[in-house]
Amino acid sequence: ARVCGSAHVLTTSQWRAYTNRSSHLLRQALNMKGLLAQVPQYGASPAERRQGFAELVAQQAHLLPMMSVVGYSTLSERLREGGSIPHSSEMVTVHVTTIPSTSKVIFFSHTRLQDSKPDNKHNIKLQGIVEAMQMFANESNIKPDEVYAWIDEACIDQETWQKYPDIGMAFVYALPLYVAYADYFVYCDWDRGSRKVTE
Repeated sequence: ARVCGSAHVLTTSQWRAYTNRSSHLLRQALNMKGLLAQVPQYGASPAERRQGFAELVAQQAHLLPMMSVVGYSTLSERLREGGSIPHSSEMVTVHVTTIPSTSKVIFFSHTRLQDSKPDNKHNIKLQGIVEAMQMFANESNIKPDEVYAWIDEACIDQETWQKYPDIGMAFVYALPLYVAYADYFVYCDWDRGSRKVTE
C-alpha cells in the first residue's frame, strides 16, 4: 500500500465532497475565503494551526487535500548524493500534522528551470532550498532536521493530477491555505524565456 503525505486516498467524506464539487470559480473562491477566515481559530502561530489541519479538512464540504511537506534530512541527503528535487511518486513527504510542534515549515514558490523538470542538471535549485532551510534553522535556533519544506513537485500528488485534473486543481485552490500554515514564504522569480531572475 502507498503510504505517504502526497499519496492521497480519499476518505468517504472527501469522496462525497469531490463528487458534489462545483466547477464555478466564484464558489471556489468563496470556499477559500471562508477557509482562510477559519485559520486563526486553530492557533496564533503556524505550528499551532498545523496541529489542527486534519480537523479543518474533516469539517469541509468540499475537497481539501492534506498539506504535506518534505524534511531537511531527505533533501540534504539527496543533494549530497547528486539527486534532484523529489517527485511525489517517490513518496518522501509527511503530513504537517505529524511533524514536531517545534518544527518550522518553508513554503517554496518557484518556476521550473526546464520545461519538464523543476531544476537544472546541476541541481542548483535543490542546493538553494537546502541552504535556505539551514539559514532558517539557524535563525530559529533549531536543528536543520526540524525544518520542512513545501515544494509542489514533491507535495502535490502529480500522478493523481494527471489522472484526475479536477482533484489536482484542489491543491491549487488550497495554496493560500498552505501558505498560511507555513512559517516562511520563499519566492524566486525566474523567467524561463529570458533565463533571468527578475529584479
